[in-house]
Amino acid sequence: GRMRDSKYISHLVQTYRQALDRIISDQEGYELDPEGMAALEENKIRHFTAGSIGKTLREDHVDITGSREPAFISQAVDLPRLVFTEPLAAKDGKIDLISPEGIQELSVKVNTYAGAVAAVKNGADKLIIGSEEYRQQDDGNSGDRLQEIIDWARGEKVPVWLETPRIAAQKDIDRISSAISKYAGNGIAGMVFNDYGSFHLFKNEGWPMMGGTGLNITNHLAASLAASQGMTRTTASPELDIDSLTSLLQKEAEVEVMVQGPLCGFITDYCFIDSEGSHCGIKCTAAPYQLRDKKGQAYFVRTDHDCRNYVYYPFDLCLYNYLSLLSSNGLRYIRIDGHLYEPELLGQVTAIYRRAIDRVNKHQPLDAKDYKTIIDLFPGGLTALPAEF
Repeated sequence: GRMRDSKYISHLVQTYRQALDRIISDQEGYELDPEGMAALEENKIRHFTAGSIGKTLREDHVDITGSREPAFISQAVDLPRLVFTEPLAAKDGKIDLISPEGIQELSVKVNTYAGAVAAVKNGADKLIIGSEEYRQQDDGNSGDRLQEIIDWARGEKVPVWLETPRIAAQKDIDRISSAISKYAGNGIAGMVFNDYGSFHLFKNEGWPMMGGTGLNITNHLAASLAASQGMTRTTASPELDIDSLTSLLQKEAEVEVMVQGPLCGFITDYCFIDSEGSHCGIKCTAAPYQLRDKKGQAYFVRTDHDCRNYVYYPFDLCLYNYLSLLSSNGLRYIRIDGHLYEPELLGQVTAIYRRAIDRVNKHQPLDAKDYKTIIDLFPGGLTALPAEF
């Protein structure tokens, strides 16, 4: 009721209080009070919906007209796109504390065998396999892609970590638990968790565990709390500006930073592609779909096998320009989210960051040519937002 006046809130509370008292007094004989429901309808400000209770959200469950009150006042803005400049040096930052350890590990998230090979051959120290499966990447191969990657990486002496999905609803827990149990004893070096529920299931199993971006770690207290619960490392939220990120890195907790990859703006059970809720026949695989704002910027939509929609920002994140500055403030672990990249592109990106690590650890300036190359590899655009915000 925080957006409503006292008169409306009083009426709302009174109606629900009366219904609850009737349920308590006679649970078996309770029936909906038609007068109470009519009063709610008569005094409503916006349309009512039961949301996703018992069904998947459809277009007729959402009032997109704003006819009952003004629509949201937010407007599209031009998102900042990276343009080539000379790479920043450590001294260009506010603090110049050259970390004696340097950047120690390059992790790459992959989703295919070919992507894993490309990442390792070009310098990845560790592989992360996401357990979510996108329909747009379903190649029809009935084989066990995760086990195939694990077996190959074992021969290359490259550790493989399994990452849980960003969303772990109640209905997903058994599936997540089964997947972890299957691979944990068959070559997985550790696990990355994006929610505390999944973490709690396996925290006492003796496996190395770390937190992913889904934990939304934005300060050192949250990172320390995760560490106290048994996580050897956490991943900083991609939403941090450069001052917050450097401050977090200067603390004791081990923190990994995502330096390259697509930025997922939000995840929803509402299907934009099949909003009418018909038996779609997997329309989402027929063509690339995107949402377009009033500035003409495209937000690509991907779907998983539960028909959840993942909406991505127009530009991928790229913090190449900040590696020296971040290293001087304690950055030791970096991550590329390459699970949506084609193998050839992922190999090129991994190689560029591998060379950057070698230069940073030798206290050499970043290579301007490599920086320009990585910008050119993404004609759709890259961004350092919110680091630059």
